[in-house]
Amino acid sequence: MKQIIFGLMLFCLCFYAGAQKIKKMEYFFDADPGVGKAKPFPVSAADTITLNTSIPINNLQQGLHNLYVRAKTDTGWGLTESFLFSIYDSALARSVTREEYFFDSDPGIGNAIGLPVTEADTLLLEQTLPTGSLTEGLHTLYMRVANAGGYYSHTENALFYVTGFAANAAKISAAEYFIDTDPGVGKAKKLTTGSPADTLRTTYNINVPAGLDTAVSHYLCIRVKDANGVWSLYQLDTFKINAPAHFTSLKINAERNGSKANIFWSTGNNDAVNYTAEKSIDGIDFTVLGNITSKGKTYTYSTKDLTPLNGVNFYRIRQTNVAGDISYSNIVKLLFNEINTTGAMLYPNPAKGFVNIRFATTHKTVLINLFDAAGRNVKFFNLPATENMQLNVSSLTAGTYLLQISDGEKTETGKLIKQ
Repeated sequence: MKQIIFGLMLFCLCFYAGAQKIKKMEYFFDADPGVGKAKPFPVSAADTITLNTSIPINNLQQGLHNLYVRAKTDTGWGLTESFLFSIYDSALARSVTREEYFFDSDPGIGNAIGLPVTEADTLLLEQTLPTGSLTEGLHTLYMRVANAGGYYSHTENALFYVTGFAANAAKISAAEYFIDTDPGVGKAKKLTTGSPADTLRTTYNINVPAGLDTAVSHYLCIRVKDANGVWSLYQLDTFKINAPAHFTSLKINAERNGSKANIFWSTGNNDAVNYTAEKSIDGIDFTVLGNITSKGKTYTYSTKDLTPLNGVNFYRIRQTNVAGDISYSNIVKLLFNEINTTGAMLYPNPAKGFVNIRFATTHKTVLINLFDAAGRNVKFFNLPATENMQLNVSSLTAGTYLLQISDGEKTETGKLIKQ
């Protein structure tokens, strides 16, 4: 019985053709029979095609293969996309008996450096690998396993960086964190690090701001600084907020009004006696804008920020009930003073379904915020940093948006027109 590693041969393919319509699609395995001569997919002409289909593989031999797919628009055939997969006999699914690794250059299957393993169906190992022979700079670690029948898996890889560490290297002297939006290197919330050290191993109780949206994941980002004043890249992890039920009854909105910010909120909680509007420059530490006495019933309230700051401003509402209990609204963001609007390259622009982003960075990930013409944060993305990043903006309404992209060291913005 033939099987494909990583599951059934079920593909979900999405093709986008800009202002042109896709008329045809075709596929082939391994060898190209010629443009227009491969096996066709049944499609209807459209700007965007999402294709879910099963492709027969009965005539393919065991081993590695490539699936190639291409589409034809009004102006001709596009580039050919490829997908690597493997076919194997299910009888070969035996226990793992060997693991091996190598750096950068493959010495050949079975010739890499072996690691001690106990025969098992699954390996969960924590290994320390020597890197003393590697030069300073970027390297790639490759690993693969073999089963009791001598068959090897695909080779997995991970990128890492070797630094020229010395005994007198600068020690870690400071650390900071931010949530979702980067206020700039050196401007985030400070963490206590103690005496300068080569390694920072500390448990922190981080103050997560009340009012974060409970419907989406958020990003905690941390970076450190050495004694020479050089900051590291930030490291991030995701988390979600589990909010008490009374949080859901308080909703806030904000928009720009010239050089001022208008903040609106509504609630169906008749138990509240007071509302406090708060603002922040980092989404963590908030100050009071003003207090409003509750009307004692379902009502819509408003206040103003007469002096919003340059960049991203955060707003929330603190609600106090008759028993003295406090709850918070979700946090909203407004962007003021559109600066550096030529740093990130966006294309196509205007865009209809997708926009490509070119942003020079050496970091692994970037954080992207989209703001509408009123300065409101309407979308948030966390993407792997690649030469060409793509955002799906098809759900946005037509209009002008400001895209803010940050890699933890620099922040740039660009204007995007959505058709």
